[in-house]
Amino acid sequence: MNKMNNETTVKCINDTTIEKCISGQHINFQFDYESYQKLYEQTDFLVKIKTFEKTSDESLIFEIEYIDGEVLADFYKSPLISNKTKLLHYFQILDWYMSMLEFSNKEKKLDVEEGRYIKQIFFHNDLNLSNIIMTKNNKLVLLDPESFLWMNRAMFLLTIQSNASHFIGEIY
Repeated sequence: MNKMNNETTVKCINDTTIEKCISGQHINFQFDYESYQKLYEQTDFLVKIKTFEKTSDESLIFEIEYIDGEVLADFYKSPLISNKTKLLHYFQILDWYMSMLEFSNKEKKLDVEEGRYIKQIFFHNDLNLSNIIMTKNNKLVLLDPESFLWMNRAMFLLTIQSNASHFIGEIY
């Protein structure tokens, strides 16, 4: 078993499946498996969840599809990768956010904050170069499904702004 940190373990089950177990303070109790599955069916950039379980000890266990490729952060270390390629990836990732927003507009989830209804947006709140795989066919795939959650518009925009600055920093 390969320990990523004290809270997350990842192991390869077979040629097509990875098991990821998250426990402790890093658990996202807001993970909405049903919404993730709906978004997965409407897009082509998410990793497939084969099974999902919340255990009695409050751990989350995912069996996800094995993606053959390279983590984007490692891919970018090559001096052969042009800024133009990185910029095209950045635009593709911005398009992912648009897909998340469109999905959220269709689902119309509301939450009550300070006595009024606030529209929620379903998005990946930890999108970074280490959570994206570049496949052998040059397709980008977003990992870490547990980072998807419903949050308000302000958090969605703040996350995009923060992530954009990191991506732009990688490009230039």
